[in-house]
Amino acid sequence: MSPKSPIAPAVERFSTELHHIDTVLQIAIRGVQATIAAPQALKALAEWSEAADEPEKAAEYTDLVPHAQTIAEFAQSESEMGYDTLHKDAVVALWSALEVMAHDITLARISAQPTYLEGEPFAQIKLPLAEFHQLGDADRLELLLREMRRRSSPRAAGATALESLLSTVGMGGPVPEPMARVLYELHQTRNLIVHRGGIVDTTFLKRCPWAELKKGDRLTVGHDKYIAFMDAAAAYFHELL
Repeated sequence: MSPKSPIAPAVERFSTELHHIDTVLQIAIRGVQATIAAPQALKALAEWSEAADEPEKAAEYTDLVPHAQTIAEFAQSESEMGYDTLHKDAVVALWSALEVMAHDITLARISAQPTYLEGEPFAQIKLPLAEFHQLGDADRLELLLREMRRRSSPRAAGATALESLLSTVGMGGPVPEPMARVLYELHQTRNLIVHRGGIVDTTFLKRCPWAELKKGDRLTVGHDKYIAFMDAAAAYFHELL
């Protein structure tokens, strides 16, 4: 893609955000692993200090062990759950990045080619004239897109929710079924985490009947599921380009 393309900044932002989400997750996982190892490391340092005839330093290390042990036990439980909390945070950030990407690309295309506003989707939008008149050009476009999202079907989810914006500027198109299904599950998983604390409800089961869960279960997101979501988001992004 040419650096002069109107969507180049949006493309760069999304690519950077994907890298950021994944890097922060890996750092956090390593942090949990280091926390688990901390009590043994402190005990080893205390023994080394005793052997080096530094009893005061040895005592300092020893005093730190009980608190480190408490934190390590919590970290161990997170590790045994496949770093569920960390992966859930990454899932929420990933879907947000997709929404922002769709918004930014749509905004950039309209800014570069205002004739998109003559299309039927925008023609159907009605806004308070006084409010619209008081806004600058950039804020007017933001208001239009916000209203466009509000008007889109409340049942739109996954790729369909993204396409409701992108299609208005000629960026929409068929999404392969396997990819669409994973993006749909990503969106539903994000909603369950944000709105239900990850506790499975009937809405999630109805929308993702392939999930081997029952109402009241606590949804967990392991690394394999996170990778599937990340791969689908990246693949969808490349399909757009």
